[in-house]
Amino acid sequence: MIATLHGYVHAKKLSRIWFYEMLDRYAVTFMQGVVLVGNAMNRELPSRLVGSDKVIVIQNGLDYRAILSKSNQKN
Repeated sequence: MIATLHGYVHAKKLSRIWFYEMLDRYAVTFMQGVVLVGNAMNRELPSRLVGSDKVIVIQNGLDYRAILSKSNQKN
């Protein structure tokens, strides 16, 4: 089983979303593989996965620089 991590919300502590995030962080440690969509997600990994061979980064398919450039252009 493989998990893909795109990011966490960082919800208010003890909220329902915070609880789900904590469950996710726990459950992901039992996956056979973890795919991150960018290097920044390495900072979000549970400590048990840091430096693990189970983790691989596949860069996000969006060219965010081009999107930002186009969004800053006037029509």
